[in-house]
Amino acid sequence: NINQVTIPDVSQRKAVDVMEALRNGYSWSGEMKLLRQGGALFDAIVSESPVFDEKGNLESIIGVYTDITNRKKAEQALEESEQKYRKLFESLPVGLYQSDPERRLLDVNHAALDIMGYKQSGDLIGKTSPGVFVHQEDHQEWLRLTQGNDQVQGYEVQLYHQNGSKRWVSLNSR
Repeated sequence: NINQVTIPDVSQRKAVDVMEALRNGYSWSGEMKLLRQGGALFDAIVSESPVFDEKGNLESIIGVYTDITNRKKAEQALEESEQKYRKLFESLPVGLYQSDPERRLLDVNHAALDIMGYKQSGDLIGKTSPGVFVHQEDHQEWLRLTQGNDQVQGYEVQLYHQNGSKRWVSLNSR
């Protein structure tokens, strides 16, 4: 029985469910932990289909297993990298933001929220940057400076605080 030979304890419940589906004539595909011949666990994508004899009895299973260990390691490394980036982004004492090509705000850190007088990033996410510039000509100049330039430093402008007051800031772009 394939359940006893290649399915480790951590996947036994899933294996029982898969066998039930196969006995009922359904194919199955999904991720599962399997055992190598030497006993080492590995992650796999498994696709299985039942084969029935002329009496309708489950005769065999056609299965394909793809080792996704390297993909899982890459996903874990990416997750760890994203967590490090998020921690750095949120903890810097300098206001940071990210915007899309249409200048809608995609992300802002806590320091930027403090500068602008907001409590939550959701209050700014999706807003367009022209709405925060006191003088629209400053916004147009900022757009001109940042288009095609890899780096702009020290562009001083006034931005609106949430309470309507004006704040002087120095903008930098990379």
